[in-house]
Amino acid sequence: MNEKSEENKAVIIITYGEIALKKGRRHLFEKKLINNLQNKLRGKHYGNIRSIRGRIKITLHPQADVDLITQLCSKVFGVVAVYPAKQVSLEWDDIVQNVTEFTKEHPQKELQKTFAIKCIRPNKNYDKNSVQVGQLLGAEVLELAPSWSVDLDNPEIIIIVEIHSDSVYLATKKIKGPCGLPVGISGKLSLLLSGGIDSPVAGYLMQKRGARLVALYFHSHPYTGDQALNKVKELAINLRKNQDELSLYMIHLTEIQEAIRDKCDPRYAVILTRRFMMRLAQIYSFKKKTKGIVTGENLGQVASQTLDSMAVIEEATKLPIYRPLISFDKNEIVDISIKIETYDISIRPYEDCCSLFVDPHPVTDAKLEAVEEQESKLEVGDLVWAALKKSKRILLD
Repeated sequence: MNEKSEENKAVIIITYGEIALKKGRRHLFEKKLINNLQNKLRGKHYGNIRSIRGRIKITLHPQADVDLITQLCSKVFGVVAVYPAKQVSLEWDDIVQNVTEFTKEHPQKELQKTFAIKCIRPNKNYDKNSVQVGQLLGAEVLELAPSWSVDLDNPEIIIIVEIHSDSVYLATKKIKGPCGLPVGISGKLSLLLSGGIDSPVAGYLMQKRGARLVALYFHSHPYTGDQALNKVKELAINLRKNQDELSLYMIHLTEIQEAIRDKCDPRYAVILTRRFMMRLAQIYSFKKKTKGIVTGENLGQVASQTLDSMAVIEEATKLPIYRPLISFDKNEIVDISIKIETYDISIRPYEDCCSLFVDPHPVTDAKLEAVEEQESKLEVGDLVWAALKKSKRILLD
């Protein structure tokens, strides 16, 4: 469909930020973002999605729900802003007519309101510059709505005018997007997803930086029950909203934790358990071709998250470990969990494997030699193999 045939029709315009700075690889980022938008809008009556000079344009079928599509697009990582727009011709009279029609029909035309004309002009050959467009259209608006006044910094009413090479796009509202990078552009990572507050937030933040996730949940039946598993499933479903599909795998830790309880110094129980989790996560990462492990660890939050303890834990894997929450205050993490709607799920009072067999005085300054001495009491390889044999994929509703 050419630009002329799309004039005077509703479209969605999407802006992006970081992607524009990628120079030689920009087209790859745009392609991934368009692909993610297509997945998000499947079955929502849009026409096509394509890039137009620093923007992405979505054409719409007549039966499309514009508000729904706008809201869905505003949830896709890589999107800075979304605005439903009307595509009109480059003819100045056409632009003026549409802006004046908007003003005449505005329900607050008679009230004292502030407004601004925001002109963006990718088409540098247009015969009026951005300032001239703003001044001329502003004068037209003031003639029809004399109670309004201009406020370019913080207007109550905004009229966006984007002048491109073939068409002009007019909009009157802009919805903020989540920013970041398109999910999948940075590769695939394994997320250690517990039922707590931190790990889903860590996963969300890595998705925001373009990572696609595979979720690994460590389960210790019968000490942790179906309620804990169901909680993790809900968290995985929440994270799945940010990518077209997300796989959840349940790995059994029961025999490992019982062996540690029965044979090792209890002060090292959590660190030993975490090292087994890293070994198992590494095997799954190789199988699922992920490039690293994501955890919700936060410096100093618990005994296993001191600098010494984390160094000893990560020694058990050759894969990089990504800790996006490492410097966050707990309140900051909680705020994000509320924003992404995982908090109410995470605070349900069902134990996960990390809360089992915890000594009241765990080691906080673990040394590798001491930890390896404890591990020498265990059949590490056999325990890992037994845990893998009982592990399985969990289907999400």
